[in-house]
Amino acid sequence: MNAKKISFWNKDIVFNRRKLAILIVIGFLLAGVASGVFINHIFPLLTSVPGFHFFAPRFTVVVNRTEQIRVHEGVEVRQLYERVRASTVTIKSYEGSLNPSQPGFVAPNVGSGLIVTSDGLIFTTKSIVLDTSRIIQVQRHDGTNMTATILAFDPKSELAIIKVNTRDWPVIDFGNSIDRLVGEKLVGSGPSLSAFSQSLFSGELSGKTNSTQEFPVHRDIDQISEFIQIVPPPPANLTGAPFIDSNQQVIGMLTDSGILPGEYLRSALEVFLNSQTLARPQFGFTYELYPPAVSEAAGFPTQFGARVVLVRQNFVGLAINDFIVSVNDTELNDSQSLERLLMNIRVGDTVTIGVYRNGTITQIEMVPGVLQ
Repeated sequence: MNAKKISFWNKDIVFNRRKLAILIVIGFLLAGVASGVFINHIFPLLTSVPGFHFFAPRFTVVVNRTEQIRVHEGVEVRQLYERVRASTVTIKSYEGSLNPSQPGFVAPNVGSGLIVTSDGLIFTTKSIVLDTSRIIQVQRHDGTNMTATILAFDPKSELAIIKVNTRDWPVIDFGNSIDRLVGEKLVGSGPSLSAFSQSLFSGELSGKTNSTQEFPVHRDIDQISEFIQIVPPPPANLTGAPFIDSNQQVIGMLTDSGILPGEYLRSALEVFLNSQTLARPQFGFTYELYPPAVSEAAGFPTQFGARVVLVRQNFVGLAINDFIVSVNDTELNDSQSLERLLMNIRVGDTVTIGVYRNGTITQIEMVPGVLQ
């Protein structure tokens, strides 16, 4: 391209390919900035001016900061299925024999389990293994069968821990359900009595039951009450099965009571690895979660909190109608519920509970007992 000279205010300006390209790039950048300013600042003002309503969208837009919707694109369900089924086992719990022709034969309980350590530690549910008198067989997706031993039952949930003697089994990291958005794809794998035939389940995260929209509900702090929800609901035959997301992390595991969130499963594993038990702290009270509007109407500070509605006799420190606002200086909010803040407290830990009582905030220190 030949350079051209243009007289402008008695100055010669030379245009060549390089300068023309720079001008085009600058033009696009300025147009982008102008568009951003218009859309985010000027457009919302125009839609509120009488006579300009035709600019406004013809549908209601709802934004919720804790339950946004994410469109999942490019999620390879088959890849997730292969990943989750490699860490999911089929569990058979029975008495006597698996031979149907034997007198007194009773069909075994069949369910799933999640491999949580490479040396054969497995999470499953109480409803599958039942008790220590039963024979527990574990079958991997390749048809390998091994006998397992029951090690622990969780006093707060339906969780049970069993163990087989092995090594180099694949494990999946736990993810935080609270960080996931409604609409995210979750994949699980069901049990099978034959090799290579585990069923596929695919659903979407639809909610988390720690929401204060469930007010008023009485919750026992010594029993887990916050589960995640998936649509369509997983069938009962997936009890014990884990569900993973597009990051290949376990977001939940199905039990009879609900889907335990990944962060609770991680906490349970840490407790067991540190103490070889599932000993849980006992706090001994029942409460209601209050959103700020309800708190204000009830005469409490305008913030998220938990009103104590029952205190068991063997527990001292809290009183009925105490309004809990913090745990170890961390305030309750819509994502950090009371149950979540107490999730990682261990037996013997000292806990500082901030409560609103008689018009003032009081800090109460307590050392919880052992939940039986």
